[in-house]
Amino acid sequence: MDTISLLGRDVSDAAVAAFFQDHLGHVPDWEDLDLDADNYYSEEIDIPNLGLEVSVFNKNRFRAEDPDTWDDSTGIIGALYFSSASAATFTPPLSVTWQDTLPDMQQKLQQQGLDCCVFDNLLAVKKPDCYTTYVFKQQVLDEVRIELKPVLLPPVSDFHVPELAQLQAALGLPLTQMQDHPAWADIFELCEEDDDDRVSDGAIDLSDMCGLRISLEDEIIVGYKFYNDREQDAVRWEGELPANLKWSDCPLCPKDMQIVKQRDDEFDGYMLGTYFKHDIHLYYNKLHGKFARITYGIEDFLC
Repeated sequence: MDTISLLGRDVSDAAVAAFFQDHLGHVPDWEDLDLDADNYYSEEIDIPNLGLEVSVFNKNRFRAEDPDTWDDSTGIIGALYFSSASAATFTPPLSVTWQDTLPDMQQKLQQQGLDCCVFDNLLAVKKPDCYTTYVFKQQVLDEVRIELKPVLLPPVSDFHVPELAQLQAALGLPLTQMQDHPAWADIFELCEEDDDDRVSDGAIDLSDMCGLRISLEDEIIVGYKFYNDREQDAVRWEGELPANLKWSDCPLCPKDMQIVKQRDDEFDGYMLGTYFKHDIHLYYNKLHGKFARITYGIEDFLC
């Protein structure tokens, strides 16, 4: 069977069992993968004769089912990582070849009308159903990674938070000053619950409810962290983002941002700087071609 057709199949699927039996000599013991509420991905299963590594995802978590079901979930084939050793048995998708340089590949994909994010060592293709990433080493295509996109984790529907403009207006002010503001009502109601571990002296962490974390220093609101979907188990912040950014943007420096520090690692990176007298930190996932977390606050909060 076509290897890519494994993606999305349940590990109990007969075709999955036959594939592993044919190429690995046995079927993995799926119960050993420990796919519980804390483990979204499995360790990669290496198939040396194909130059392939396979990752299994927690099925219920991937499909955004009730978190109470995540501990008892089965697995689905979620990602395939083809190394250059697979060149004899695997042709990269989207008319790409193992001989293509990064500029050649970029031109090919753009001619197909595909949305791509290009970095110095990889090219990430944005497709609705999966992440397709081409990784280069020393200007030579070294790996093709194909990973299914999970269903968005849903925000808490009956929990309301301020809009970006209201959050910006509160920066530098005491948290208590927001107490009578209607947009902050649900947040203060949460703060009054003594047993809620989302609330601490230094932060109000709403990442699992709406993708927002509020940073405090001596009860002063000093900054916010906005999360993309599933980043550190968060739901995606669905409101407006600072610096006119969008989650769909390629991770590039925004206009008018003054960079103080930047780091670009193999698969992720960040930009730290200022944006109109506010500090801003942009952490990005290169493999997925997207911003993962955006932190924004008062001057000297981050820099």
